[in-house]
Parts: sequence; structure tokens; C-alpha cells
Amino acid sequence: SRVHSYPLFAGLDAGSTSVKLIVTDGEKELFSAYRLHHGDHFGTIRSILDEAAKKGIRACRALCATGSGRKLAGRMTKADRIKNEITATWRAITKEYPDAGTIIEIGGQDSKLITLEKGEISGFRLNSVCAAGTGSFIQQQASRLGITIDELSSLSLSASEKARFTGRCTVFAETEMVNLQQRGFSAEAIAAGLSDAVCENYLKDLSPGMAMRPPYIFCERVAGVHAMVKSFEEK
Repeated sequence: SRVHSYPLFAGLDAGSTSVKLIVTDGEKELFSAYRLHHGDHFGTIRSILDEAAKKGIRACRALCATGSGRKLAGRMTKADRIKNEITATWRAITKEYPDAGTIIEIGGQDSKLITLEKGEISGFRLNSVCAAGTGSFIQQQASRLGITIDELSSLSLSASEKARFTGRCTVFAETEMVNLQQRGFSAEAIAAGLSDAVCENYLKDLSPGMAMRPPYIFCERVAGVHAMVKSFEEK
């Protein structure tokens, strides 16, 4: 394929569980990729860049790296800018949603809460060492049930009742899940309870003392789990 000759701009997000790349000419998207890295940031970034090159994208006018692995990504690509996730998320959200009041972001192993006032950051908080309010917790519990996250979400949305998870630690979730099953709760009820538990754990960890106000913007991979969106809407 031909090499693109016009100025291109690239954003590279090396996150806790995945790597994302987007290339644009300033108006339209020319290339994008989303890939789980399984601990190999370097190899995953290299494979995505190779994929872009095969499609004719071999250079760009400017590249910005972000995410928890942004320093490694920046060194690998000789990035023009290296920005933390708070700044990158804020800039993206306020461009698309200028009136946003609160940003709820839940990724694979980290989560963030950003509050805004007239488009500027008024406060932010990152999750503690506990992963009970993150995507990895949802993945872990879905695996224990032998289903995918999307299947877990579908079960949750079809539930007529919700099982209540009393603890907020990932370590005891499996024990509590077995206990709920033994007490006769259906898979649907347990799935619905898990969605609520993730939402509650996120809010308990991040929201105290934060001035959350609408409109609320929910982003990152977990925002694509419909059951989680419903739990946050209810809360």
C-alpha cells in the first residue's frame, strides 16, 4: 500500500493491560489498534507499529504517548510528547463533551475519578492498591463462572434479583460467590451483584470528598460493559 505523505498525528496509550494506537490526519482516523499486551509492552507496541507500517503509515508529524507505560512507549517511539493519563483523558473528554462535570474511568487494573469545573480539572483521584473496582476484577470473576465479560453483562441485565456481595476484596470474592451459589442464588443474580459490587467499590475508594456533578462521562474498556453502565446509572 502507498505511504501516506501528508502530516499525520498519532496517540499511543500503553495501559496496564492493553496498548492502543490511533493515527489521524487531524480530521479523520486513518488507523487504530487495540491489543492486550499480557505484560509485554515492548513486543505489543512493536507489533502494532509494524501493522501500521504495512498499511503505509511509517512516519508522523507528532506522536504523544500516555498510559501507565508511557515512558517506555515514549522512549521506543521517540515521542514528541509524553503525557499522564489524567491530562490525556481530560483533554479528550472536554473536546468531545465541553460541559462534562465528572469523568469516571475504569481500566484493566486502575481506575480514576476526575471532577471538572468550567472545563478545567477541579480534582482527581486514582484507585488505591485494591483492584476490586477495576476491569481485572470483572474478568477474574467472569472466568470463575466460566463465561466472558460480555456474557456476564448479559446475565446481569436479565436478572430479576441481585445477590449482595458484602466484602470489597478480590481475595474473598470467590469464597463469597460459592457461598451465594450454595444459598441458591442464580448465575444472573450473582452477575448482577458483581456489577453492583464493582460500582460500589469504585465509589467507596475514589469518591469520598470529591465534588461529583453531572454530566457524568464513563470511559475506558469497562464503560463498554452494559451492566456496569446500568449499575452506575442506578447509583
